Amino acid sequence: MKLIYHMSMTELDATTKKWLLINALFGSVDIIEDKYSRIIDKWLENDDIIPVTEDENRIYNFLLERKYLISSSEEENNIKGNILNKLRLNYNHRLENISNIVLVFNYDCNFSCPYCYENNRDNANNKYSMTEEMVDKIYLLHSNITGITLFGGEPLLLENMSIIKYIIQKSPNARYNVFTNGYFLEEYIPLLKKLDIGFIQVTIDGEEEVHNRTRILKNGEATYKKIMEGIKACLVNNIPIKIRMNISEMNLNSCNIFKKNFLDEFSDYKQNISFEMQPLYQLNGKAKMKLDDELYWNSSIIGKYDEGFTTDNVILNTASPIVKLFLLNNTKIYPQYSRCAVEQMSRFYDSMGDMYSCFLSVGNESDSIGTYYPNYALKENSLIDRNIESIEKCSKCRIALICGSGCGNAAKSSNKMIPNCEQVLDDIYVKIPKLYRIKQKN
Repeated sequence: MKLIYHMSMTELDATTKKWLLINALFGSVDIIEDKYSRIIDKWLENDDIIPVTEDENRIYNFLLERKYLISSSEEENNIKGNILNKLRLNYNHRLENISNIVLVFNYDCNFSCPYCYENNRDNANNKYSMTEEMVDKIYLLHSNITGITLFGGEPLLLENMSIIKYIIQKSPNARYNVFTNGYFLEEYIPLLKKLDIGFIQVTIDGEEEVHNRTRILKNGEATYKKIMEGIKACLVNNIPIKIRMNISEMNLNSCNIFKKNFLDEFSDYKQNISFEMQPLYQLNGKAKMKLDDELYWNSSIIGKYDEGFTTDNVILNTASPIVKLFLLNNTKIYPQYSRCAVEQMSRFYDSMGDMYSCFLSVGNESDSIGTYYPNYALKENSLIDRNIESIEKCSKCRIALICGSGCGNAAKSSNKMIPNCEQVLDDIYVKIPKLYRIKQKN
């Protein structure tokens, strides 16, 4: 017997001398003592492992039980081939049966937020709006639309009401999600309260004074009071609200105060309230790591995740499979063919006739996957073509089955067919050790 190729062993905690063992082929994740890591290290190049000592026999039997040992490379390749065949079939089935669409009516917005990631996009595009003819073309591409997300720009501008009504006429029973700055929520309540709403995401960046420093109208006027009236109207009408907060060191304390006060004020509607708290996307390095620890990797937040879902900060619900395994104390990871489920299950359509596969790519034409109007055409080697078979480096990687090639958008490269290894390395070397230490203290 020999060790499988598709495994990884990394130091988990230098103080307790524990090591993390990952079986990417069968989805096993284990924690072992330092003395056993040294034995495994000695066996890495051995094609015929014969345990001799008591410790060697103990770890050998453990590895055999957990499927870290295999008779030959050929057997391992056959197992991996069977896994890839199933993943590929499921992946293609999803791509061919997309029922969730995201609509960008235009790129216009009534706000002027200094940190907006859409500010660097071509303002000339703001004058184009989606037409009924474009909507009809979208519906020809999907036989069964069950989910519709309104995105932007700002989707709930008053001038978009007629096109929204047209879409509702075509899909009155779909589930709707809305990403909005919330300024015109009250005006849209008569329409929204008739729909099946999954959530309406509204950005609040702290208490009134703090929020009004960044979430301002183009004419410089404040927005907090009007947004809060709209949020209240939604909750009273049983419409779920997700409060998005863009966090920096400057507003972290204010956001936490707002969150507590908001939950106290609307305690009768807690079942319809969730929060999404993330560091500003422009932050990196130590500033981002510090905020990550405050927002995600602390015992108070992790303790609320025991059931597998939290409304305290929904970003934790999007954690990678290996991080979720540690959050939930599970014992198995299921393989990934591609990193992002959104790209397999949703299509984004904008007012320029372009198609996208991700929220972060919307409006960046170079990141589009093709066009739908006036003519339908898919690009080659776009984000939807990324998977662990199409990317050469991933096809040879030991842990690709738990990584799924990483996020193509986060890689910040014009070449979409290269892996983004940074995410899985951050999971293994940073996030999981933090989770382990937190759980040990608890």
